[in-house]
Amino acid sequence: MLVSVVIPTFNCADFLVEAIRSVLAQTYEDYEIIVVDDGSTDHTETTLRQFANRIRYIRQEPGGPSVARNRGILEARGELIAFLDADDLWRPAKLARQVEYLNHHPEAVLVYTDFTRGPQPGSNNDPRLRAYKPRDPADPFHALLEENFIATPTVMVRREALARSGLFDPTLKGSEDFDLWLRLAKVRSDSPLSTHAFGFIDEILADVRQHESNTSRSIGFIQHQIRAARIMLERWGDDPVAKGLLRRRLGTCWWNLAYAEQCRGHYVEARKAYWSSARHSWAARPSAMSLFRSWKNRGTIPSIGEAVARGAFMSLPKTVLRMVTQGRGHGAPS
Repeated sequence: MLVSVVIPTFNCADFLVEAIRSVLAQTYEDYEIIVVDDGSTDHTETTLRQFANRIRYIRQEPGGPSVARNRGILEARGELIAFLDADDLWRPAKLARQVEYLNHHPEAVLVYTDFTRGPQPGSNNDPRLRAYKPRDPADPFHALLEENFIATPTVMVRREALARSGLFDPTLKGSEDFDLWLRLAKVRSDSPLSTHAFGFIDEILADVRQHESNTSRSIGFIQHQIRAARIMLERWGDDPVAKGLLRRRLGTCWWNLAYAEQCRGHYVEARKAYWSSARHSWAARPSAMSLFRSWKNRGTIPSIGEAVARGAFMSLPKTVLRMVTQGRGHGAPS
C-alpha cells in the first residue's frame, strides 16, 4: 500500500536533509516523498538536487505550512498520507508499524504514535504521551478538546478520510492541525467492526525538534488560538460537553494572553484578558470536582478566582503596578 509522505518546508534546507534521510531509512519501502517548498529563499532547491530521483519537489508562492501540506495532499498518489515537518525526524520502523496497524484496523481513519521533543531530535527517549495513554480512543473528539495530544509528524491518515473531513484550514494559524484532528474524529469508517476512529501506537516513532525561537506564548500566537477556539465553539457548541471544554480552553487562552500582556506592561489589555478568562472559565460550568482539580493543580490550570483577582489588581494605578511588577520581574509599563 503506497504511503505519500508530505513534507512542507520554508528556509529549512539543512534540517530538511536530515528529515528526508529519516524517511529513506524506513524499513517500509512502498512510499513516495513529496516536498512542498513554500517559497524558500535559502539554498533549499540546490540542496535537494542530491535527492532528485527519490523525491517529488514542488515549489509554490508562500502560503504557510497548511497551504503547503494541502498542496502535498492534493498531489499525493497514495492511499495513506503521512506528515513530516522539515525539521523533525522519524525512527526507522515508523511507516511499517503504522501501515501494519491500519491494515489490521480497517475501522481506524488515523493512527498516531508517541514521540520525543527537544532541541536535538533523537537525543532522548522521554515519551511525551505518557500522561495520555489511558485516554479512550473510542472518543478522540472529546479527549482532544481536553488537550491536543497528537503531534503532526506522528500522524498517518487514510486519504479517503481527508476527502470527507476536508483538509487543513490555513486561516486557523497555530491551530490548523488541532482543527483537522477534531474534524477527522467526527469521521467514521465504513467498517462495521468498530466505532473507533483513531488508533494509537504506544512507541516513540518520531522526534520533534524544539527550537529556542519557538514562541507558543507570543501575543499573536495566542490571539490566533482564541480566534480558532471561538470558531470551534460556533461549530460544535450544540454538544454540551464540547461547549464546556471549549469554554475552558478559551479561559486558558485568555489567561495566557493576559499574562503575556502583563509581562509587557500592557496592564489595561491584561485586565480585560483576565476578566475574559474568568468569564469563559465560569461559563464552562465547572463541577465541584473540576474546581478541586483546578485548585490541586494550581500553577498549571488557571482558576476563576485568581483570574478575577488578577483582573482587579490590574485596575490599580500604573505607578503602583510598575513598582510591584518590576519587583517580581513581570515587566514594566511601556
